Order: sequence, then structure tokens, then C-alpha cells
Amino acid sequence: MDAQQFLQVSKFGRDALELSVEAGWLKPERGVAGWRFSTKDLARAHLIRELTGDLGIDRAGVSAVLSLIDEIKALQQMLDTLMVVCKSLPAPIVERIQREVVDRPMIDQGSSASLRKARSITSRRPSLRVGSSATR
Repeated sequence: MDAQQFLQVSKFGRDALELSVEAGWLKPERGVAGWRFSTKDLARAHLIRELTGDLGIDRAGVSAVLSLIDEIKALQQMLDTLMVVCKSLPAPIVERIQREVVDRPMIDQGSSASLRKARSITSRRPSLRVGSSATR
């Protein structure tokens, strides 16, 4: 769809659209007649509106969220490819992969402990005051 159609369907303003394209949040194709938007762009536009409007997330936060979503999708594609390859492996190897990778909880005790330790370190971080004796 062209930019005008996209603006109508997405309920974006022109400024928001330009900002989203400049920030790399939306990636329309460039044609001789202007931008051409995909259904993927439209879905991202709805997400951007929800993040910035309903949730009040700033630009840096939107960039982080969209980046993480893109990483998750890339990882999902790699996992899908690995699953196709695994289906051609001998049964004992597939069973071992199933036991050691697929059936394992996403966060084991070691990871959970590491996360708790990281949270406790960041929550105890001292604040620095300009001009205090701690910074002189």
C-alpha cells in the first residue's frame, strides 16, 4: 500500500510516519511513486502506537522493544531451520536433543541465581553526587 493508504489504515500522522521510517522502525520499500508499505509495516505501526500511546514508552524504549522482537523472530527462524535439519538425524540423536534442549526449562537454577545476583547488584548501586566527598 502507498503512504496515503498506510496513513489511513494505521491512523498514524504524517510526522509519526516520517519519524518511524527515519528511526528504522518501519522499513517500506522505496519506489518511483514513493514508499510502499507491507502488512508487516502495518503490524509494527499498530505496535508502535500501542507502545508510545497506551504504554507511554519513549523512543529509546520503542527502539529496544522492536529490536528485541526482531531478534526473537530471527532466533525463531534459526530454530525452525534447526528443527528441519534435526528431523533427518538418527533417532537416538533426536531423542538426546529432545531431552537436553527442548525439555529443559528455559531458566535453570544457575541462570536464576545469576539473574537474582545481577538484580541485587544493580539495586544497590550507590548514587554519585556532584561535589560530594565521594567524587572528589
